[in-house]
Amino acid sequence: MIRFQPNAFEAVELDVLFETVADLRQREYRFVQICATTLEDSCELLYTFIAPDAIDGCLTGLVVNVPDGASVPSITELYPAAFVFENETHDLFGIDIYGINLDFQGEFYKVSQRFPMNPRAAEQRPADEGKEADHE
Repeated sequence: MIRFQPNAFEAVELDVLFETVADLRQREYRFVQICATTLEDSCELLYTFIAPDAIDGCLTGLVVNVPDGASVPSITELYPAAFVFENETHDLFGIDIYGINLDFQGEFYKVSQRFPMNPRAAEQRPADEGKEADHE
């Protein structure tokens, strides 16, 4: 019988997210997915990775709280495949993710309402806001 180790989740601050992911990339962790959820006054992102030597299925997760209106740096420079999850997170939750290597500018999904998983975002941001934001 295979026994799986418990997954390890670490809370990280938004301002060190990119550096934390860069460290995982340097240690050859593989990117798995990004999952978002809406909280009372913010959203939470869960970035999931697996260690290069993981044979037990144990995942490593970074949990990041994103206050309403905050911008998140893209990790596609480190993990190009993350563009799918980052575009999805933007379109469904209204989270501004800047620097995506393949940015669909809010057109990744065709949805009947803006940001259906986070109605607060639709109330806070006009339809064209964020498409040309400068995040230097």
